[in-house]
Amino acid sequence: MFPRLGMLWSTAAGEGVEADRWARYGIIVTSPGDLGFEWEKKPFKDEAETFQSDTLPAGRKFLASLRAKNPGSIVLCELYFFEADVNAYPPDSPWWFRDRKGQTVQFWKGCRNMAVANPEYIEHIVRRIEAVVKATEGRAGIFLDNLRFEKEAKAGWTALLTKVRERCGDVPILVNSGWDSDDLDWVAPFINGILYEDSVAHTEDKNAERFYERIQRQWALCREPRVGINEKFGKRNDVTAMRREFLRTLVYTDLFFLYADSTYGHQHSWWPEWNALLGRALTPPVIPVAGKLARRDFTGGLVLWLPADAPMAATVKLDSPHRQFDQKESLRDISVQPGTGVLLLKKAGQ
Repeated sequence: MFPRLGMLWSTAAGEGVEADRWARYGIIVTSPGDLGFEWEKKPFKDEAETFQSDTLPAGRKFLASLRAKNPGSIVLCELYFFEADVNAYPPDSPWWFRDRKGQTVQFWKGCRNMAVANPEYIEHIVRRIEAVVKATEGRAGIFLDNLRFEKEAKAGWTALLTKVRERCGDVPILVNSGWDSDDLDWVAPFINGILYEDSVAHTEDKNAERFYERIQRQWALCREPRVGINEKFGKRNDVTAMRREFLRTLVYTDLFFLYADSTYGHQHSWWPEWNALLGRALTPPVIPVAGKLARRDFTGGLVLWLPADAPMAATVKLDSPHRQFDQKESLRDISVQPGTGVLLLKKAGQ
């Protein structure tokens, strides 16, 4: 059902208990701890490979409450692989990545890069993933941050994902590619989706329409159930920026969407358009064509987008009365300006 929204750790403000707010999203990325699962205590926190047994009932109860409110939601638990907090492992652990001088390398403040090609470290992360799958009784998948593309990094990621598929079957896996939207065909068949973190604003060719064609093609390479998210960063009062990427995501792709403040917490507002009941898609995602109007039909309405390089506005005649998502007036035709789009809902009874 569309629109599809994704949540990354933070939920928009709203009424009801926490599970009510979470259940508005189709994809929920969080930590095992936020679900109620607590790792076994170890001298260094990420050494744990099992959860405390007395925390399993609470975690499973919370997952069950989410499923009851939205049976279609997919929960993904974040586990660190590329990086780890400085207190996650012993300072002299061979699992830390070291440069040519033998020094560890800082990623964010308070965390360091890991040796993702180290076989023992890969095995350790696989066991942690297995622990999540077991604790959640297969009702949650995995989120892995900060995909990397160097030869050694690719080998490590491939080894990890191969083992996970051998031992955890079809558990959903979402991987964050950051700004990158190229060179992802190698990883797509192992995973269920890619998080494009403001990637549309950082394409090498500066061509957003081509970006959307690319991410839909990559979506098709991923495993089912597919869980890719197109995230755009921007100011909360910039409805134009939010709407532009929201509509292009709907018309050009099947991906989930999020418009957030920044990578720091992915905090965001809930926009009125996100409540529009478009329903199921009746037509496949449109392949972008320069200057050409894109239209996608849904059981509850339709979405139009006209690329900015179109030579003039486009007028669309509607075969039945529709209304704009925030208006009551019936429309039988609508004009779309270049670089804009519209979400239309069918009038009641249509």
